Amino acid sequence: MTMKHNHSLIFKIFISLFGIIGSATSFLNCGITGFRGEKSFVRIPVRTETEVVHVSLSTGEVKNLYGVHLGFANIVREGHAGIQVGGANISNGDTYATTQVALYNTSKQTRFALQTGGMNEVEGGAGIQVGLYNKEQKGIFAVQTGAVNTAESSAGIQVGLYNKERKGVFTVQAGGMNSVEESDSGIQLGLYNAKTKDGLYLTVGGVNSGGGGITLGVINSNGGNGLNAGVLYNSGGLGVNVGAINRGKGVNVGLFNRGTGVNVGVVNKGTGFSVGAVNVGGGLSVGAVNIGKLGNFQIGAINICPDGVFPITILINYCYDDSPMQKKETSSTN
Repeated sequence: MTMKHNHSLIFKIFISLFGIIGSATSFLNCGITGFRGEKSFVRIPVRTETEVVHVSLSTGEVKNLYGVHLGFANIVREGHAGIQVGGANISNGDTYATTQVALYNTSKQTRFALQTGGMNEVEGGAGIQVGLYNKEQKGIFAVQTGAVNTAESSAGIQVGLYNKERKGVFTVQAGGMNSVEESDSGIQLGLYNAKTKDGLYLTVGGVNSGGGGITLGVINSNGGNGLNAGVLYNSGGLGVNVGAINRGKGVNVGLFNRGTGVNVGVVNKGTGFSVGAVNVGGGLSVGAVNIGKLGNFQIGAINICPDGVFPITILINYCYDDSPMQKKETSSTN
């Protein structure tokens, strides 16, 4: 009696284990691809198009993968969410969330991707990329760390030797060379920083080209609206330019200033209000030596007006021409 009871109990346990294994197998859809790289030679269930675990000995291509993909070359044709680890990882369909680790990683139609490898490419959504070369297209947010980083995202952070952003709203770049095209605002920290469109930026570097906002560097060229402070040279800025040599519009403060607006320096050349040791130009000049043209009001120790009635005066002078030709021109104008 006891023997029969034991046999019955063992049989029930065996049936229960078989049911559990069967249920788990139906849930954990698995596949193994051989060395030739065609279809999976082991697939559980046999006709499944969605796999949770796939291991490839060469090229492993699956239709849908929601889980773990291991192999030399891993390819997902349609839906993907999970982890891919191998020599190359490719997700061509809807990528909901993926982590890819390989020498080459690419993800299309992406919601979120974390990529680590030699070369990383992501399209759409948000991504974090760590590699030698990182590329992001048509995205919302991207974080890139590598030797070369390129992106087309609304917002992003790039850290590398060369960083490039196109069509961004706000971008932070730190590296050797930073470049933004058609972007609105951001922060650039680097040896060379370039911008093709005026915007609102904080730029700190050795050589800075273009921009707007606050630009701090050794040489600033093609400056935008805002504050341009360069140790050696500022060019093209509209706003406040502070440096040894300034060529801009607005307020120029330096050793040599050439521009329109307010010029404060040792030598100033331009039109507007100039205060310095030597002033050359038009408007109002206050300095030790003022050299002006017609219409220039001068206050200084020596005032020179080559074409005026009084070519040289002391303290105060106004450059005007009282010649008959000048009167004729004045009357004809009136």
